[in-house]
Amino acid sequence: GQAKGFERAFTNFANWCTAEGAKCAIGPDARAAVTTALQAARTAPVGQPGGRKATAGWVFTAVTSSLYSEQRWPDLADALADLKGGNPKGVFELADSYAERDSSGKYSNLFDANLAVNCTDDDKSVTVEEARRLQSEWRTKYPLFGASLALNLICAQWPGKRDPYPVGKAEGAPPIVVVGTKGDPATPYEQTPALATMLGVGVVLTWEGEGHTAYPQTRCINNAVNEYLINLKVPPAGQSCPAR
Repeated sequence: GQAKGFERAFTNFANWCTAEGAKCAIGPDARAAVTTALQAARTAPVGQPGGRKATAGWVFTAVTSSLYSEQRWPDLADALADLKGGNPKGVFELADSYAERDSSGKYSNLFDANLAVNCTDDDKSVTVEEARRLQSEWRTKYPLFGASLALNLICAQWPGKRDPYPVGKAEGAPPIVVVGTKGDPATPYEQTPALATMLGVGVVLTWEGEGHTAYPQTRCINNAVNEYLINLKVPPAGQSCPAR
């Protein structure tokens, strides 16, 4: 789901870049620019004073980071243009904000905690062989993100005890508003109606925008969510808020 979501979000970024014309520093073909940057970083990564190099992993992380918010799209375009010119600063700024890396090179436990939660919460996992097969398939189906995101399927090797979270209908609960963003890469929109259905009392509220999460991005979403939380007013079923 995330492989599809990130690929879709990147396509939206690439379309924006084309529409922006000369205002997008890596236009008109942003996908080709990213592919070229990744290829170059694998063989001749650009370095900066101190010895740190913008390897393909850092470039990929910068791209991933930028898709969490539409406001970061211009930053990604500028960062990749600067990288081509020999300056990796913008790539590192985007990547470090995502990885929660500070100026001394220390990281938070964000990725470790995420892995622990994901693996512990689910008692099912694919085998290593299945993950490798899927990685090969996803490399073709989702060219930029498929192979990397297949690595998230490593819970087969998780040594800790599983403690699956309970799922099912929220019997006896009042209506629960489930907010989804059409261009969300990390929690793809398809999960929104699925969760609402699983809850049994879910009411879908849709934002037609880009990036990860919708509240508090626009007045329409803000008003609907605030009315629900403060005044217990449930939005109409199927309500959709424009991107802007």
